[in-house]
Amino acid sequence: MEIILDVTNAMKTRRFVQLTVILFWAILLVSCAGYEIPKDVSGPAFIEAIPHEITAGTGEVQTIWVTVLDGAGNPVPNVLVRARSDTPPRVLVTPESSLTDEEGKAIFTANAISHFPGTAHIIFTADGLSVEVETYFIYL
Repeated sequence: MEIILDVTNAMKTRRFVQLTVILFWAILLVSCAGYEIPKDVSGPAFIEAIPHEITAGTGEVQTIWVTVLDGAGNPVPNVLVRARSDTPPRVLVTPESSLTDEEGKAIFTANAISHFPGTAHIIFTADGLSVEVETYFIYL
């Protein structure tokens, strides 16, 4: 008889603990209803370059659009975007830096100056963010 009572009491205690935990979370959720954790979405949160890849022959010039967006997906104007190539003898990127316009865009040009086939990477950075454009060179 004692064993049955102990098992029954243990089951009741376990159920009581489960219900207490559920009640705690329910009260917490209700008390936090309507409260949003503030997010800083005003500054740059995302950078994108289009096109992502370029295929060019010697002397060809390609335009690259870099867009900077905030955490809500809105364009961020007046952000300094810097451009550099990991292999400057293959591709010349101009300008070296540019401010984004009202649409969050900065425009760059890539001039293929290599006389040998291969690849180069153009890296754009803004406010700690970066994006890379891979450039493929073909000899024409």
